[in-house]
Order: sequence, then structure tokens, then C-alpha cells
Amino acid sequence: MGLLTQGSPLNWEETKNYADHVRKHGIIQFLNIYNKAKDRKNDVLKWGDELPIGPTPLGDSLGLAYRRYITVKQGSLTLFSLLKIGTVEYMLIAMDHSNQKVRLLLSGSDVLHTLQEKGENTNPNHPTLWRHEYGSYMIEGTPGQPYGGTMSEFNTVEDNMGKRRREASSLLKENQTLCTITAFPRYKHMHVAT
Repeated sequence: MGLLTQGSPLNWEETKNYADHVRKHGIIQFLNIYNKAKDRKNDVLKWGDELPIGPTPLGDSLGLAYRRYITVKQGSLTLFSLLKIGTVEYMLIAMDHSNQKVRLLLSGSDVLHTLQEKGENTNPNHPTLWRHEYGSYMIEGTPGQPYGGTMSEFNTVEDNMGKRRREASSLLKENQTLCTITAFPRYKHMHVAT
């Protein structure tokens, strides 16, 4: 869908006024694209990756080559454990060990600017691309080029995900890290770090 950078979204009541227009023009757009592309042959499939990550049980048996967990505890009780593997959407977090607090870090724009300067702005064929994500505490990393249609492309996905995590992590300070979960625990009830 993309990031809304101009204007603002309509509320539900305003949106309902345009529903018929959107339906009609959506069908027209689909038919135009279909008629333009229906005779194409032998196109190569191009694809990317996006793997949402959420809480995983401590005893999961996923057959992954490597595992790293963030474990959240309250006293001696383990609340949940999060599998940490390279994905495309990263939340930046700051850890305050002395006060046992974890906060969202609102420096996504600074980190993003540096990643783009070191990567795609210097080398258009850089293996990673970086974009804004939902909030100022998030960044999104994607492959520099889409993956192609051969089976060998599958062998490059995990390496590229690891490369993205290492690139972004290299810009963080000692008590900062990347978190790849779909929603930060207690998001509405927390303070943020700047």
C-alpha cells in the first residue's frame, strides 16, 4: 500500500461517500491491466520477502538454522519469548537495564538516512534498500533487487535478511537493538526514548 506522505486519510463516514466510485474504477483498472497483459508469455517471476514475526512458544520446534530469543520476564515468570530472525520491518528499541525498562526509540529517520547514504545513494546496485515504515520508531529493509525465477534464488533470502539486520544493527548504540515483532508489547501504555 505504501506510506502516506501527503494529505491525510479519510474517516469512515467520508470514505463511504466514495465506495461506489472506488468499486467502479477498481473494476475498470483491473480490466485495463488484464487486457494489456493477457497476451504476455514467458515472464520471469520477480518476488521479495516479508515475514511477519510474532510471539512464539518457548518450546517451539521450528527447523531454523539459527535462533535468538528475546525473553520477557516478570519476576521468575516468563511471559513470552520472541523469535528474532531477519525480517523486513524493524522496531528500534532502547533498553534501560538498571530500571528494567524497554522503550521504543524514535530515531528511525536518522538511522534510515544513514542506511540510505551508506547504501543505495552510494551504490544503486546495493544489496539492500531502506524505507520509512509506520512510525518514527520503525524502518523497513528490502532486497536491493527483486529475487528472480530460479530455484537458486531461494538460497539467497536468509543471507540477505541477515545482511539487512547487520547493517541496521551496526548503527545502534550499546543498549539499543532491533525488534522484529508485529506489535510492541504494551505499546499504548509506555513512554518512548528519543
